[in-house]
Amino acid sequence: MKAIIYSSKDIAGTNIAEALIEKGFELIDGVFEGNPIYEKGVWNLIQTESELVYAEHLNKLDYNEIIFASRHKAASEKPTLTAHVCGNFGPADLGGLQKTLSMASANTMSNIFREMVDYKGEHEVSLEVTHHGPFIEIPHCWIELGSCEKHWKDKQAADFLADC
Repeated sequence: MKAIIYSSKDIAGTNIAEALIEKGFELIDGVFEGNPIYEKGVWNLIQTESELVYAEHLNKLDYNEIIFASRHKAASEKPTLTAHVCGNFGPADLGGLQKTLSMASANTMSNIFREMVDYKGEHEVSLEVTHHGPFIEIPHCWIELGSCEKHWKDKQAADFLADC
């Protein structure tokens, strides 16, 4: 099984998750951190109460692959859709381990990014350099919607990312 994980503390991730539920993820008999789990095909949709960048406890999950649905934050506040992998080339200022990279799910990230480049809205599309945690031993990638609160609330962009 595979998992898409988002945080209850993240507006963008929650909007992406809501779009996934509208696209056919169904409630199953299971909970994680007191929250219901949804499923579609080989994918589970899981909500955590933790900030994703500090969620090393997710390594205990029994999944072959994880996609993190999250917000992207940038000082420029440019509307952005991005994908990347966890890890730190230097200090671990935002979770993870210092000078340690996590395992990428390169094919999934590549496939998502190839769909993202077809976006017709105002958002720029980019692959982002790895720069935060958590340290995850499960192959994974991040999809992010940003880069300020206005964009995190953009349900059309969240719906597009859910399609990707």
